[in-house]
Amino acid sequence: PPRPPTWPGRQLTGQNRHAILLVPGQDGTTVTDAYVTWATQQPKQITTDPYLAYRFIPERKNVARRRTIRRADASRAWWRDLETLLLAPDEHGTHRRPAIFDTLNDLPEPVRRSLRIRVHGFDQDGKVIDRQWYTALTQPLLNWTQEHDPVKAQRIAECCREAEHAAHRLATVAKQAWDTVTHGRTTQPPWAGKALTRYWPKAETVFWRLLDEPGTEAPTAFAAAAAAALREVTEAARIRHTSAGRAVAHAVRDLYRQPSTPRKAA
Repeated sequence: PPRPPTWPGRQLTGQNRHAILLVPGQDGTTVTDAYVTWATQQPKQITTDPYLAYRFIPERKNVARRRTIRRADASRAWWRDLETLLLAPDEHGTHRRPAIFDTLNDLPEPVRRSLRIRVHGFDQDGKVIDRQWYTALTQPLLNWTQEHDPVKAQRIAECCREAEHAAHRLATVAKQAWDTVTHGRTTQPPWAGKALTRYWPKAETVFWRLLDEPGTEAPTAFAAAAAAALREVTEAARIRHTSAGRAVAHAVRDLYRQPSTPRKAA
């Protein structure tokens, strides 16, 4: 059986072990073949990397597989994960911030007010050779954690959820509008992807503004950003075709009418 993993070396590099079997030649001084196999039949031990965020999937029957690493995504801006980073661990929550944050909360307030977090991501499909890595430096955010400013933390969590909800609705209504105009003749509707590309920079601007405007309704603000993005990518089509203008108008109406996601209690 494998030895208990210790931090950092064995936990980072010793979780997958292999054994190599060499097949000797007749005189025993040469190798004629080799086999590579697992070094143990014991299941991998469950460990926690204190610098990684985790997701919990309750519906999975296998207890060991209910907790998964929050995978890196090069197209995802760091602010979209602020909800995970700032909220305190919750046994009913679906995300768990890096455990190192539990220690950082004990830092003196002057340090918390100035300390930034550097984010590293390595985004790679297991079947490709090309690698894409990224890094980002956050604003000082430790004083926004739920332990120190629960009102701010809940406002940030609300805005993160509403931004994601608006993005989901934008993708849905953009596809519906495209299908209406083209009568479903194409399988790759371009409006949805292009609109999301325009939406996320706008959503980030809205996000930071909403943190300074606690009285502003987040669903309406993000719906406006989504509507602006959709109008931008469909401008040429709306000028040329009346049907496109009508379909986009219905899509924008749906963006504003869609009810907000349920909010978590503070």
